Amino acid sequence: MSMSPKTELAELVDDHLSQHASLTTAALGTAAVGLSSIGAAYADAQQKRGNWGAMIGNLRSGADALDSALPILKQSGGPGVASVIEMGEREARFARLLIEEIERLTAGESTAV
Repeated sequence: MSMSPKTELAELVDDHLSQHASLTTAALGTAAVGLSSIGAAYADAQQKRGNWGAMIGNLRSGADALDSALPILKQSGGPGVASVIEMGEREARFARLLIEEIERLTAGESTAV
């Protein structure tokens, strides 16, 4: 009996992940997902979409992902991930600032900047 294409693909991905799995690799992946979520919020803001809820959601989930990944990378990541850590810390701080700004704007207050 042959495997379905979906099952075959799932096994291929599972095999790849099991061969390359480590705490550092997982933390790097989590940091990448966090940065991507924050980047999606930046794109929405730059394109003036005004989708406040989606932006806040992406900013929060991105900052939360970075908060969980960066301590692991600081401990076990080595010098090769120093720039990821630096970028992650900077973007998580800015994401939280943007959340405050969006909340201020949606409340009808003027921006503090």
